[in-house]
Formats: sequence, C-alpha cells, structure tokens
Amino acid sequence: MGWTIRWRVAAAAIGTLLLSNGLAEAPSAADPLISHRALYRVTLGEARASGAPISISGRLFYRLQRTCDGWSSENRTRLLSVDPNGTATDNAWSLVGWESLDGNRFRFWTRERDNGDLLLSVEGAARMAAGEAGEASFKEPNDLTMTLPPGTLFPTTYLRLLLDSAAEGHRVLSRPLFDGADANGPVDVNAVIAPARPGRPTLAPLFRAAGLDSRPVWPIRMAFFDRAATDELPIVEMRVDYRADGIGEYLLQDFGRFAIRVELERVERLPAPEC
Repeated sequence: MGWTIRWRVAAAAIGTLLLSNGLAEAPSAADPLISHRALYRVTLGEARASGAPISISGRLFYRLQRTCDGWSSENRTRLLSVDPNGTATDNAWSLVGWESLDGNRFRFWTRERDNGDLLLSVEGAARMAAGEAGEASFKEPNDLTMTLPPGTLFPTTYLRLLLDSAAEGHRVLSRPLFDGADANGPVDVNAVIAPARPGRPTLAPLFRAAGLDSRPVWPIRMAFFDRAATDELPIVEMRVDYRADGIGEYLLQDFGRFAIRVELERVERLPAPEC
C-alpha cells in the first residue's frame, strides 16, 4: 500500500535534545495518563492526486495500560481501501509494546499484512540512558542492531512529556522517537501545541459512560521526518486532539496525496494494577 496508519505519539529535533522554553528533561512525577482502551472509526478524509485511494474504511483499536513496572500498549488497525481501478486491499497492522516506568527500556512487536500476505515483521527491544546514546536490538529482521541518538524517547514517555508540555503552556516540543513500528530506526518529529479547548460535545456521553470527567483538549500538529533522508519534506503529517489524560479524541493523518480521519467511537477506562 505504501502507507500505514500509526497511532504514534512523537516529536523530535535532529538527533539532539531540543526543548523549548526550558522544558524539563523528564515528565513530571504526577503521571497524567490513565489506562484505557478505545475504538476508532477510520475513513478517507480527502483524496488530492491521481492514484490516491477512492475509498478507505476500517477500525483502529488502541490500548494503553499501566502495569506494575511499566506501560503496555497495543495498536491494531484493519482497513479496506479501494484504488481508482477498483482494486481492493485488506490491510491489517499491529504494534504491541511495553515500556518501563522510567522510560529507559522498551520491547516491541509489529506485523503488517495485505490481503493476508505478510509485508512486515519486526520484533526486538531497546534501551536508553540519560544523556547517552541508546541501542535497539531486533530479533526480526536479521538480528539487526542500531544506535539510538541521545534524547530519543519511547512512545509512552513522549506522550507524558507532550501532555506536561501542553499543561505548562509550552507550544513546541521536538524530540527523536523510536516506536518499533518498522526497522528504519528513530524518526524526527516536530510537534506544535495549540491552546487548550473544551472536548467535543458529541463525545461527552462516551466519556460519561466510561466514568471519565471532562478534560481540556490540546490540538497538536506533528510532522514526522526520516532522519536519513536529504528531502526536507516530512514522511507524514498528523493532527491529533489529545485530552489531558492521554486519550485521543480525533486524528487526521495526511500523506500528501490523501488524508484519513480517525474518530473516536468507544472508550473504556481500565483498572489500575494490583502490585
């Protein structure tokens, strides 16, 4: 297909720490995230060029859950797309991960299939230490090992830092991200945080049914860059509306030739672990 929905949480500068306005190096001790699982409806937002899909439909399942020693995450996406020739593609993409509470260790497992055929198989573990380069080791593919630049964040640690940044009034966050979505290594992603606004009124019944209070929502724009590319254009751009508790209300992912919408349908709060 040449594109994949990735519910990534990210931001980056070119290989180094770049935090605006003196933002702290680590997330605050008071963790803003809550354990939850959510189901999203995916549709075609806009097709702008010849060859772009004429139809996209599907679902995205997302889970973020606190464990005794870290955070477990799961992203499973199933999409049916139709190209201008009428050819349909059934794409299934999964990313499962675990990240330690201190953000220094990360395990990941990724699979992608088109019409049942395996396109991508990634599995491994990564580690970081403050102020030092890290390392990612892959069981798949081919026992690959790569260096991660100092300042690289794993997904949950980045999301915590992003929400802290928003709550403190910062407007830009730039960091390298490694999420195990593929074997290409970290991506550089720049995030621009808009002022907080109330959540969407149409979603209020969903959150009430899940026992969740209303929270401020920050519209955030992210641009993802290939660290190895000479092209200054991003791989993909994304707008995501995050509640202060880490639940995404809405996502628009822009691939240039077309864009896709990801809209919240169901949400459920998950219990805290008994440690």
